[in-house]
Amino acid sequence: MSKYRLRRIGVASNASPMRPTLSDCLELVLDQANGLADDMLAALKRLTAEPGSEALEEAPTEAAKAAILVLLADADAVRSTLDAELRRLVFHSSGKDLAQNQAVRFEDLRFFDIREIEVHIELALARQEVIRATDDVLPTFDALISALLGWSTVQAALNPLKPETFVRALLETLTAWVPQEDVRMDLLRPSAIAMGVGLRQLYREACEWMRSQGVQP
Repeated sequence: MSKYRLRRIGVASNASPMRPTLSDCLELVLDQANGLADDMLAALKRLTAEPGSEALEEAPTEAAKAAILVLLADADAVRSTLDAELRRLVFHSSGKDLAQNQAVRFEDLRFFDIREIEVHIELALARQEVIRATDDVLPTFDALISALLGWSTVQAALNPLKPETFVRALLETLTAWVPQEDVRMDLLRPSAIAMGVGLRQLYREACEWMRSQGVQP
């Protein structure tokens, strides 16, 4: 198969005589993980220069600034971590990973302490930001991926590149680089906002690429 590139780094302009496979599409999208990491790092960098940013609704704490500086200083390694987490979740996700992606039911909250509830709320907000950013392109993306999966109807839950996968990879990346939980939660939502914007573009261009290769939703 010829090497396809998205417009973010150069779009698919060379239609292949053979219909692409799901594996082709997965690799195409995952190859752009560095771009999503760059979006996240750029957003966090702005926080250190713009006190009162709407992303945090207040100036970041000194601990948050220090964590951001660490991420920026090791940007290449952070990109590698996000890429590795995305590939693990897409190709080797387990039942535990799937369970961690499920929303917590209201009636279950009584079993958590206050900090655990705050963590679940932050994670839900991060997921909401990514889904909100991609909701206009996600139905088409789900439909095209479902076609590659061989379904005649849309099976959004089976899409290995669904937004929840990226949110989980983002959380795992921040967990690897920001050990302090309270600081990590401060950075999660603004990171998710930036990732959502980049993921929307990535979904849109992946849709264009699939259509250019003859995939029909």
